[in-house]
Amino acid sequence: MRAFILAALAVAGCASLVPAPVSAAFGLDDLAALRAGVQQDRARFHETRRLAALMPPIERSGTLAYRRPDHLEMNVETPSPERLVIDRGRLTITTATGERTLALDSEPALLAWTESLRATLAGDIGALSRHFSVELSGAATGWTLALVPRDPGLAAQIATIDIAGSGAAVRRVSVRERGGDDSVMDIDPMQGANPP
Repeated sequence: MRAFILAALAVAGCASLVPAPVSAAFGLDDLAALRAGVQQDRARFHETRRLAALMPPIERSGTLAYRRPDHLEMNVETPSPERLVIDRGRLTITTATGERTLALDSEPALLAWTESLRATLAGDIGALSRHFSVELSGAATGWTLALVPRDPGLAAQIATIDIAGSGAAVRRVSVRERGGDDSVMDIDPMQGANPP
């Protein structure tokens, strides 16, 4: 469940409209420089989650938001309203039944995961590499960042995370879990929207 929630929040900062320079040798430093220029973003998302023990897939849609340095927000509109916010080391989940808050440092695997999300969105490759084995393929016009968890607790839950994008914009986040579950989130930037 944690991986599902936080993967969705990861893309909150990934829908930037910053144009990408064309480069023959696009590397992690180039991607980091593009992401470092993003102060805030908003996007619409559509997520399809396939659970090994459940048919048909679960579909959710809504909005995502990112504000530098570490504010991530997911507002689910369908199928039922839900709000998830990561800010200042805390995860707050609000549903129709109430609100609960979790201190991220109380769970090391969750902390590593969220720090890695923050690092990806902020273009902080050093922090990202502390928590994940990182491989970038493609070019500025179309790239994929493959992440494999280093933390044993997180690695027991998540096999891989693939983040695909163009320039500073992330267009898709795919998470493959160890138990056979997976999720794919497609992201569309919201032009002219005011971030949180």
